[in-house]
Amino acid sequence: MTERAQTPAAFSRPIWTGCAAIAVVAVVTFAACFVQPARGQGRDTVAGRVGAATVACNGSFDLASVAWVREAAAKHQAPYFATDGTDGAIVSIFGRGPAALGALALQGLVPGQTVTDRDLRYAVRWGAAAAVALSALLLGLALLAFASPVVAAGLALAAGVSFAGSPSLGQGLWQQTACLPFLVATLPCLAWSRRFHWLLLGVPALLGVALLQRPALGGLAFGLGIAWILCVRAAPDPTRIAAWAGAVALVAIAPLVRANLVDFGSPLPLGQFTRNQAWVDEPLAQRPTRFFTGMSGLLVSPARGILWYAPLVPAAVWLGWRTKVPWVRALGLGVLLHFCLAAVFHNWSGGIAFGPRLLAEAAWIAPFLAIAGGLPSTRRVQKWLAALAVWTVAVGALGTWRYDPRAWDLRRLEEKGGVWDVIDNPLIALMTQPRHHEPLVDAPRGPFLYCAPQALGNLPASESRP
Repeated sequence: MTERAQTPAAFSRPIWTGCAAIAVVAVVTFAACFVQPARGQGRDTVAGRVGAATVACNGSFDLASVAWVREAAAKHQAPYFATDGTDGAIVSIFGRGPAALGALALQGLVPGQTVTDRDLRYAVRWGAAAAVALSALLLGLALLAFASPVVAAGLALAAGVSFAGSPSLGQGLWQQTACLPFLVATLPCLAWSRRFHWLLLGVPALLGVALLQRPALGGLAFGLGIAWILCVRAAPDPTRIAAWAGAVALVAIAPLVRANLVDFGSPLPLGQFTRNQAWVDEPLAQRPTRFFTGMSGLLVSPARGILWYAPLVPAAVWLGWRTKVPWVRALGLGVLLHFCLAAVFHNWSGGIAFGPRLLAEAAWIAPFLAIAGGLPSTRRVQKWLAALAVWTVAVGALGTWRYDPRAWDLRRLEEKGGVWDVIDNPLIALMTQPRHHEPLVDAPRGPFLYCAPQALGNLPASESRP
C-alpha cells in the first residue's frame, strides 16, 4: 500500500456509471428486507414501533399514550424497554431515534382504524428497510472514490445483505437502525474530501447525531473523529473548516441533547446502561477473563462469531490496518475499539438476533477499510477478498430468507455454553429446523384502535374491537 491510495481513483472514470450501479444496490438491499414476512425480533424492537405510533398520532414520545404500556407501568410491571423520564413521562431506554424513524413509516395508517401489532410491525419495516438501503447507497458512494463501480457495488451489497443489513437492522427499529445512516454518511464525506473540502463540514455533526442516539458507538466515533482531524489538516484553511464544522455540529446536536436531558437527565441516552446497572453487577466487564470470553465469542463462537457470519470484516480491518494512509489507520483503530467495547459488555452476544448484532456497525465500516487504503496489490489477495465477500452475502441471504428466533435463539441462547455448540448452532439450525408459519409474538397482539382519543393521549388502545 502506498500513499497514492489517498487520491480517489474514481475521479478519472465516468462517475454516473458508478452512481447507477450503487442505486441498483440500494434498491436490491431495500427489496431484500421484504423477502420474509415481518417477524418478531425481540423486545429491543418493540419500543420503536409502539413509540412510532405515539409520535405519529400525537407528536409525543411519552409511551403512556400506549394503553398496554401505561397499564403495565401502573402495576409496576413496565416492560423492559420502558423507564420513567425526568418529566414524569414513560420513555424508551433506547432514546427517540427508533420511534422518530418509525413514525415516518406509519403515515399511511388512518386514525381510528383497527390495527394489530403485526400491522405495526409490517408498517415500521418500511422505515427500517429505507434506513438500511440508504446506508448501502452512502457506503457505495464512499467506495466509488477508490474503486471501480463493480467493486464498489459488490462491497456495498455485501454490507447491505450481510447479517448487519437485511436480516436484522432492516427488519425492525433497533437503536442501531436509526443511527446507521448518520454513521455511514461520514464515509463519503471523508472519501471525497480531497476534492470537495466542504464535505468535511458535516462529519462532526453526523458523528454527534449518531453518538447521541447510541453511546455504544464511542469507539467508532473516536476513530472517525481522528480520521476527520487528519483529513482537515490536509485541507486548505483547516482552521476555518474546523470552526464551521463545530458550529454545524452544535446546531445539529442541540435538539438531541435537549431530548436526552428531558428523558434521562443526561446529554447521552443512558437509559439502557442504567437499566443494565440495576440488573447486573458489572454491565461492563472489569475482569480480563470476561473481556477475553466476550472477544473470543464475538470472533469465533459458532453462534456469534464474526468469522462465520461476515469474514469480510476481519479481513478488511487487517487490510485497513496495514495501509500507510494515516486517516484510514485511524478508522481501523475505531473498529478495533468498537470490538473491544462490545466484548466488555455483559451481554456481548447481543440477545435475540441474527449474528453478532453488537458488531453490526463495524460490518458497515469494514468494506470501506478494505478499499480506502488502496486496492490489495496482489491478485491472490483480491480473490480472497472477493471470496470472503461472497461468503458474507451468502450467510446474510440465509438469514434474510430463513431467520426465526425460534430456530435457535429461544432454544439455546440462555444455555450455558450454548453459543459454543458446534453441532447445534444458529446457521445449521436455520437449514435443518422446520419453518414456523405462525407469527412470533413479542408484544400484545391487539387488535387496537389506532390513534383513538384517550385521557393520556393517543394509542394503539386497550379497548379493542371484536
